[in-house]
Amino acid sequence: MRTNYTDRQIRKFLNDENTKKEITATCALCIGLKLIPPFSEDLVGKAGHRWAITEEEYYYQRILKYQYKDSLEKINAHLIELGCRPWGGRSTGK
Repeated sequence: MRTNYTDRQIRKFLNDENTKKEITATCALCIGLKLIPPFSEDLVGKAGHRWAITEEEYYYQRILKYQYKDSLEKINAHLIELGCRPWGGRSTGK
C-alpha cells in the first residue's frame, strides 16, 4: 500500500483500540486507500480525531477533500512546502 506503513502497522492501527491514531497516520491511510472525501472524514472521526482550528489541520482537511487522488509523495511535498508535517511512516520518522 502507498502509506509508508507496513501491513502489520496498519492492522494494529485498525484493530487496536489502545493504539494512538495520529492524524498524520490517519491521513496517510486515507490517501493510500484512495478514499473519497466522505469516507476519509468518517475514518478520521473513527480514529478519534476532531479537527483543531489550526492552519496545519485546515490544510490537511483541504488535501483530503481535493487531492485524494494524488500520491502520498506529491502530497508530502506540498505539505512540506506549506510548512506542515508530512504524512506516513517514513516521512514522519516513525
